[in-house]
Amino acid sequence: MRSGRAYVYEALGEAWEVVNTGQTLTLAQRAALWLAGTHAANSAKEAAELMFSAGGSASPYTGSGLERCVRDIHAAAQHIILTAANYQMVGQAFLGADMRATPLLSLDDRSGG
Repeated sequence: MRSGRAYVYEALGEAWEVVNTGQTLTLAQRAALWLAGTHAANSAKEAAELMFSAGGSASPYTGSGLERCVRDIHAAAQHIILTAANYQMVGQAFLGADMRATPLLSLDDRSGG
C-alpha cells in the first residue's frame, strides 16, 4: 500500500508543478497519473485481501471490520478510472500511441491538442 501511496503523491506532485506554471499536462504525464491511481487502488485491494486472509475464519463476519474493508475496496476498484484496463491504456501512451483515441479518454480530453 505504501508504494501505491508514494507513487500517487509523486505523480500528483509532478503534475502540480506543471499546471502551477500554467502549462498543460502532456499525454505521458496524464498517463502517469492514471497509472498511479490504478496502482494505488490495486495495492490497497491486495493489502485488504491479505489482511482478510490473515484474519482467518473471523474475517467474513461484519463485526471484524475486515469484511467491510474488503467489500469497499472491491467496489472502489470497479470504478472506471481504477480498472485493470488502464494498464493497457497507459502502456499504449508510454509507447507513443494517442491516449485520446482510447474509449476511456475520448470522453475526457483536456490536453488541448
